[in-house]
Amino acid sequence: MVFSRALFDTPDEGEILRLAMDYLAAAGQYRAEAGYLEVGGDLFPSPRNGQMHASVVDLRVRELAGQDGPVTVPGRPWGYADLRDSTAISW
Repeated sequence: MVFSRALFDTPDEGEILRLAMDYLAAAGQYRAEAGYLEVGGDLFPSPRNGQMHASVVDLRVRELAGQDGPVTVPGRPWGYADLRDSTAISW
């Protein structure tokens, strides 16, 4: 309930992405390695993206061209890009 209230309290897409990435990690066994906002048809990485994985994940998310799909994340057993409402979250 607190999470959904926080989402409705902010109109800022960057803040919504940050909250969603934090919630994903807090809610279970998954971790958001990178997040993107779509602006004018282009993907822009979240400032929260870790530098270690950002370039690898960034390249794959862009290759997926708007489709969900597997992503290799160094040091993780698996990864997946899940595009929801113009936001890509990879874990």
